[in-house]
Amino acid sequence: MNLTAKANQHATLIRWVSVGLIVIALLLIMRRLPVEEAIGALEGWIDRLGFWGPAVFALIYVAATVLFIPGSALTLGAGVIFGLVEGTVTVSLGSIIGAALAFLIARYLARDKVARLARQNPKFDAIDRAISEGGWKIVALLRLSPAIPFNVQNYLYGL
Repeated sequence: MNLTAKANQHATLIRWVSVGLIVIALLLIMRRLPVEEAIGALEGWIDRLGFWGPAVFALIYVAATVLFIPGSALTLGAGVIFGLVEGTVTVSLGSIIGAALAFLIARYLARDKVARLARQNPKFDAIDRAISEGGWKIVALLRLSPAIPFNVQNYLYGL
């Protein structure tokens, strides 16, 4: 086996060990965090808001989307708090409004800075070219892909 192949094997091993350690660390952190208490407190607060509960939750989701906070926990929380149908509607409205707001921020407020950052990354440059050629098909496929987080995509499309 030549030197390059050995280096590649070591790099692959280091990557897998790193991923494993990250997963273990995240699991340990999740076990230590008072997730159930936080969800219970959020559920109680939203319940006390009555009719306005879903609207407030959607606004929280909008803020999370704009601030790059992953929405998966909020999405699951909406299902727990509101149930399947009302939770889906609440999260859908929050994510659509948040995506639109992030798009508008990138387009009109942060375009120059975001464009500079995107130009430095060849993947983003390739995505930009693909979107200009393939339009909605590329956007739809990227929305289904975990390669680029939803929150980041919103800002990139604003470019």
